[in-house]
Amino acid sequence: MEGIGKQVIVEDVKRLNILCISVFVGIINNFFYANYYIMLGLVILELLILCCCLIKGRWDKFLCYYVLFLSSSLENSFQISGKEVEYGFKAFKILGINISVYVILFFLLCFIKKYKIVFFFEFRPLRNLQIGSLLLIPIGLISGIISITNNYNSIRSYKGHLGDFFRWGYTYALIALEIFIFSQVIYRSKSIKIYKEYMLYIAIGQISAALISHLFCNYNYAYGEIIGFIAPITLVHLIYLIMFPMYKEYSGKQKLCIFFASVVNILNIVLYAGGQKILMVAIIPFIMILIYYENREKRKLLLFIMFCISSVGIAIIIFILLSAKIYSNTRVSEELGDVLSMVSFWKSGWIDNMHHSPKVRIVEIINIIYEYIRQPFSFFLGRGFLGTYRDNLRLLDIIVPSDYLMWERKLGSYSSVHESFTQFLLYFGLYGVFFYVNTLKNIIVNISKSPWLLIGLAWFALHYAFSMTAISYGAFSLVIGFFDVWNKKQNL
Repeated sequence: MEGIGKQVIVEDVKRLNILCISVFVGIINNFFYANYYIMLGLVILELLILCCCLIKGRWDKFLCYYVLFLSSSLENSFQISGKEVEYGFKAFKILGINISVYVILFFLLCFIKKYKIVFFFEFRPLRNLQIGSLLLIPIGLISGIISITNNYNSIRSYKGHLGDFFRWGYTYALIALEIFIFSQVIYRSKSIKIYKEYMLYIAIGQISAALISHLFCNYNYAYGEIIGFIAPITLVHLIYLIMFPMYKEYSGKQKLCIFFASVVNILNIVLYAGGQKILMVAIIPFIMILIYYENREKRKLLLFIMFCISSVGIAIIIFILLSAKIYSNTRVSEELGDVLSMVSFWKSGWIDNMHHSPKVRIVEIINIIYEYIRQPFSFFLGRGFLGTYRDNLRLLDIIVPSDYLMWERKLGSYSSVHESFTQFLLYFGLYGVFFYVNTLKNIIVNISKSPWLLIGLAWFALHYAFSMTAISYGAFSLVIGFFDVWNKKQNL
C-alpha cells in the first residue's frame, strides 16, 4: 500500500510539472510575443528541453513537448497587434523556414535511424487518415500545375502565384508529415497513456494562461476594436474538452478539474466569439447524444443531463449578459446575429440579408460549385494548390475587405476560403470531398470510444490547413484518438 501511495504521488508530481510548464509557456507567448529577447530566450529553453528528451531517448515526451511549444505559439502577430513580428517557436525562421520544421525533421531522422518505418496500420480509420493526407499532396500539385498552365481565372496575372502555390504544398506536406510522425511514434510505444496525460494537462495549462490574459486585459486589438484576449487558436478546439468527463477513464478529481477548465474556456471564448464558435457550442448536446447512446449506464445518463444543463445554462447566462448590454464592446451581439441570419433560410433575400461572416462561407461554396458546373472535368482533381474561383454571385465585393487578399480583389479571382470543407472542395475536388466526409465518418462512428476524437473532430472539420499552431495539437489529438480506439478494440 505504501508503494502504491508513493506511485500516486509521483504521478501527481508529473502532471503538475507539465501543467506548470504549459501555463508558463502560455503566459510568456501571450504577453511577450513581440519582445525579441524574451522570446529568443524562451525558444532556446524549449530547444534545450527537446534536446534532453532526444538524448534520453524519450520519443514520447519529445512529441508532447513539441506539440506544447508549437500549439502555444501565436499564429498571426499582425492581426493581434498590427505589427508583423516573427518571434516564437512557430515564427522564428532560418532561411525562410520555421524553426519548428527543422526540429521535427531532425527528430524524424533520429527516429528512422533507430526504428523501421511502418506505412500501414491494421486499424482502417488510422490507415485512411495516414494515406489520405499523403495523397492530397500529389493531387494538389498535379491539379495546381494544370490550373496554372491553363491560366484558370487569370491566376498568372498575380505575380506571387508560384510562391503561394508552393507555400500551400508546403503546408499540406507538413500536415501529412506530422500525422505520419505522430503515428509512427505512438505505434512504437507500449502505451498511449503518457500522450493522453500530457495532452490533457497541456490543454488545462493553455486555458489557465488564456484566463490570465483575460484577467489582465491582455487584449487583441485587431481591426481597430477589442475582439478578444490574446491566446493561441488551439483554445477553439478545446471547447469540446467539456465532454471529456463523460468517458470513464478519468478519476473524479480529474473530471472536476476538466469540467471547471472547460467552462472557463467556453465562457472566455464565447464572450468574444465568432458565429463559428457559437455554433460549436450549440451542437455540444448533439455530440453528447452520440457518446451517450454507446453506453447507457446510469452514471453516463447523469453526466449527460448535467452537461446538457450546463450548456443551456451557459447559453442563458450569455443571453442575460447581452440583454443587459454588459458586454457591448464585444463581438457577441454581432456574431449571434450572424448565426440567426444564417439559419433564417425561409426569409426572402436570405443570402443578401445575411451577415458577412456566414455569407462569405455560403457564397464561397456556391461560387466553387458554379465553377465546376462550367468545367465539370476539373471537379475530379480540383483546382489544386492556390486553386481559384470567380465571384459569380457578385457578392464578395461588398463584404469586409479584410476577408480577402488585395490581389484577389484586384483580379476578381479568389483563392481564400474560410472552412476546411470549402478548401478540400476547391483544391482537391472529388477526392477532397471524399477524404473529408470519410474521415468525419470514421471520427463520428468511433467518437464514443475516445475523448481525443472530440478535439480531432474540431480541428479536422474546421481548420485542417488554416493554422500551423493548431495543426500540431489537433492532428496529434486525432491520431491519439484513433490509436486509443484501436487499443480498446484489441483488448475486448
